[in-house]
Amino acid sequence: MGPTSDLIFMDNNITASPRLKEIMDDVVDLGFGRGQTMTRRGIAIQRRVDFNQGVDARELAKNPELMKQLARVYVSPLRIAFDHLGLKKPYEASIRMAADNGIRPY
Repeated sequence: MGPTSDLIFMDNNITASPRLKEIMDDVVDLGFGRGQTMTRRGIAIQRRVDFNQGVDARELAKNPELMKQLARVYVSPLRIAFDHLGLKKPYEASIRMAADNGIRPY
């Protein structure tokens, strides 16, 4: 099968993991760090990480270090959960943090 350009996480709340830094260390070591590419048929392809579910805006708003950890890899797209209107403030804060850390699209 060979190397893949996409790494998809099926975890429904990775930002709640106390091991997020270790997980991101492993992901970077596997070749999915920001700017890391692979070559397919002579063409460089950006390797990307997809968190298949919306990450928790509440966790991100409480701890900006979480977004810095996510920004170590090329996340595309970053899905931030917005389950109800009560999450508006943490959601907006998370969007700003994503932009400040160079994560797009979200």
